[in-house]
Amino acid sequence: MRMKSRLLIVAAIIAVLVVSASAQKEMLTKEETVNYLNKKLQEIDGRNLITKGGQTRKYSSLSLRIIGDNLELKHTETYGTATVDYTTYVFNPAHISSIVILGGYQDGSPVRRLRIMFPSKTARRACCGYTTSLSDTDKVDFPYFANLADNRSRIEKALLHLRDLAKAEEEPFGN
Repeated sequence: MRMKSRLLIVAAIIAVLVVSASAQKEMLTKEETVNYLNKKLQEIDGRNLITKGGQTRKYSSLSLRIIGDNLELKHTETYGTATVDYTTYVFNPAHISSIVILGGYQDGSPVRRLRIMFPSKTARRACCGYTTSLSDTDKVDFPYFANLADNRSRIEKALLHLRDLAKAEEEPFGN
């Protein structure tokens, strides 16, 4: 009888450990991932992107939000003699084909950008203060704070996680 009781106790402990370990590995939801990316965008509020040519662009009013199946990324860039660009991107993360690192920055530039690529012009963009109408594009530039270790790779992982979640929503039984 004692041996049977001990086996049951050991089995119960193993079951609790397995359930606990799998709960810790649960992935973030779409909303939680967008909230995380918003926190990452806030890290660059008021900071500058500096090009190799010395042009400085200060970022502000950054936001990422869910609109139906799409994401909307907004930000403002101020440069030169107070020139202001208001940029809006709208895209379905399920359509992300790749993410590339953009170059052309001065060493030590606190802000840099990732370019989210799409296989065709499925994203939309309004830019530069002179238009509010969206036009088709195959890329989205996502700014990030480059002075934090692993920040770029964490943002890439979050964007790819959103892609995977969106694909699963579109086709839950697909490969």
